[in-house]
Amino acid sequence: MATSPLMELARTTPVDFKLANALKTEITFHLFTSKFHNGVVVTEENVEEAKIKVNVPTKIFIHGWNSNLQGNWYNAFRDEYFNKGEHNIIYVDWFIPGSKEYPISAANVKPVGRYIAELIVASKINLKTVHLIGAHVASWAGKRVQEVTGNKINRITGLDPASPKFDNVLLPKNQRLNESDADFVDVIHTDAGYYGFKTPIGTVDFYPNGGGLQPGCNPDEAGHNDSHGRSNWYFLESITSTDIKAVKSKSWEDFLKGDYENETITFGENMLLSEKGIYYFKTNASRPYTIHS
Repeated sequence: MATSPLMELARTTPVDFKLANALKTEITFHLFTSKFHNGVVVTEENVEEAKIKVNVPTKIFIHGWNSNLQGNWYNAFRDEYFNKGEHNIIYVDWFIPGSKEYPISAANVKPVGRYIAELIVASKINLKTVHLIGAHVASWAGKRVQEVTGNKINRITGLDPASPKFDNVLLPKNQRLNESDADFVDVIHTDAGYYGFKTPIGTVDFYPNGGGLQPGCNPDEAGHNDSHGRSNWYFLESITSTDIKAVKSKSWEDFLKGDYENETITFGENMLLSEKGIYYFKTNASRPYTIHS
């Protein structure tokens, strides 16, 4: 399979965090609550004035490289959570440091994550309510919260964590997303081995359709980009559902043969946070992607 230049970078050199140049002033936090349904910008300095309900579930969304908050799933995420009940929703806009040359943006995940941690600590939110949804930026936020408070946030969901420069044997696991960054780390692999991380790195790792190129995605750069983004849609469709099921198996091939353990769990938002292991499930090639049982 032909690989992208980014994959070549992953093979040769790990992230060089000395290249990081993100400034706190380049990060914007958009808070949505029942009081601020249309959103309000908060900072480390004024977040207490927003009077966030500190024991309400808090979902913090972090976009990826060359992305921003204009993606059509952001409003859908917010609305789906509000349909479930009261939440604190925070969108992290790091477009400026996240849209530079890839080696620089890859390095910027560290300071951006640390800025997110500073906001979390300043907000005095109960850490057991905090759920970060992103990937390597989220991991650095989790690490920093532990460093400052001595406690972990509740959950990180890794949406097809980036492979280039992160899935590299020269990069220690504590320098990228791993299972110790929160009390529970679930990872959704949808472009494994190309733009996404191939190996399991969470408490639970989901490999829909085997984790590689997803159904309906072409085997070119655009198709892999689409496949990489499918993790967002699969997770979005799980927010108000408890009947998307995944099965524990040793491999996708074993799963397809029906050779798997008699263990089925709920995929996505509503999974039990006591689960562990590697799970597989099938999806559709078009929306709605997930199959409900």
